[in-house]
Amino acid sequence: MSQTRDSSWDTTLDSLRGVKPAKAFLSDWRRDNPVRPVIFSDPGRLSAEAVHLHLEHRLVQRLLSRFLAQGFLHHELKRACVVPCRDPQPRLIVLGRLSLFGEGAARLHDELITVMADWHPGDERQQALQPVGREQRQRIWDLLQQALKEAAAGTCPELDTSHLQRGADADVSALLPQLQQEAERAREAATELLQERGRQEAEALKTVLRNQRQRIRDTVRQRSQEIARLDRKAAKTDATPLITGLADAVKIPELDPASMSERERRQLASDQKHWQRRLETIDTELASEPKRIEASYRVVTHRLEPAGLVYLWPISG
Repeated sequence: MSQTRDSSWDTTLDSLRGVKPAKAFLSDWRRDNPVRPVIFSDPGRLSAEAVHLHLEHRLVQRLLSRFLAQGFLHHELKRACVVPCRDPQPRLIVLGRLSLFGEGAARLHDELITVMADWHPGDERQQALQPVGREQRQRIWDLLQQALKEAAAGTCPELDTSHLQRGADADVSALLPQLQQEAERAREAATELLQERGRQEAEALKTVLRNQRQRIRDTVRQRSQEIARLDRKAAKTDATPLITGLADAVKIPELDPASMSERERRQLASDQKHWQRRLETIDTELASEPKRIEASYRVVTHRLEPAGLVYLWPISG
């Protein structure tokens, strides 16, 4: 991982180094414990070689926050254009942007909403504009794509758009009720999908925490036995006690206690204490964190705004 000059990242990157002993100097610990590589799939065992990144990891949460924090940053997108078209019927396409927001203005969903209509002149714009059904929209999209290709190639003539510019606001206002209806249907569908996504991620986190708890229990049992074999006297007085309910059958890579240095033994004992504290917090996280994830996908508010206006105007007209 490349280094950064932003010192605010130091604490975040420390989560990739391992467990810091309470009495160790921070600078010495960082020097002796470089940032470890990361992996994105569960290795199936506790390993000091790499860090398993998941949705709730401190580094992932900080990276995601850069995107989630932009909920109300860009909301003034307005575009209007006239595209010459070979179809004899003038068309109008109103594009709206539907945005769903969660807690803290986190942007949960963006979707482009469209309403298409046959354009006719007249002062009463709601009567002059006739929205087309879903079956006709694909044909209008095809006409738009073809017209854009011809316009990009410079094969279409210039058009007088002054009368369209004057009536653009009225045209958008006339189709706004239809745009809102389309947006409401899209909002309901997106909200349901977000809730399902939240449930899936909450269940996935439960699985991660339960697997982590079992691996810690298995590892603590085996390491405790290895420490006891190394020094029976220390095992009776100072060794970390076994944790009630540990599984008997484990597949944990064995250490060679006889070849361990005093520093490695102290680090192992520190790991044991850290794992015990971690076991105590996992049950609490199992009760709180999945609910928090589901809540993060709950839609708090939404916003619909006209984002674009396209006139498909006949070349002959």
